[in-house]
Amino acid sequence: MYAEIIVREVKTSPNFKENDSNFICDSGMVIIGRHHSGDEKGYTQYKQGKLEFKNKNYNEIYEICLYDSTVSEKIKEASSKFYCKPGQVIIGRNHNGDENGNTQYTTAKVKIKMKGSANEDCNTCVYTSFEDNVMLKESQKNTGSNLWAEKCVDDCYYPMVGREHNGDENGNTRTWFSKLIFELPDYQKNK
Repeated sequence: MYAEIIVREVKTSPNFKENDSNFICDSGMVIIGRHHSGDEKGYTQYKQGKLEFKNKNYNEIYEICLYDSTVSEKIKEASSKFYCKPGQVIIGRNHNGDENGNTQYTTAKVKIKMKGSANEDCNTCVYTSFEDNVMLKESQKNTGSNLWAEKCVDDCYYPMVGREHNGDENGNTRTWFSKLIFELPDYQKNK
């Protein structure tokens, strides 16, 4: 039996100048959306949200934890391709300069533990898949909601797990989002 994790409690960041931006989610939150308008002097915003179980009964039994945050190697933005490892989500992004500048991503592992148990007991990792993506051209100077790179179904957001960008601000950006699923321990399957 599997349980799905969704994102709620959504917050939108202030604007950041893209050519010198460094965004890290608040504690316990993951990136669920990104909006950018213009070139490297344009502004970028992020949406972040808190992970919880779709079946609210599981929120009483389990706790969702973000562990082992790591920062990726520097990637040239004009030809960037970044994908999280299985069981990870993006919790931060740093970019300096124009399309020839470097971008780095901060990721964290998503794990589940029984409420009240020690952190060492947090060992059930979730499954992620790259099944949904959004393609945008970032140079569009429009603040409409249709230019947010995000995936939302039935008021449930999906966490960001990958991003590709080609060229300058007139190139395309593809952003990947994923469902998060974990398998219930055997003793829960039988209840």
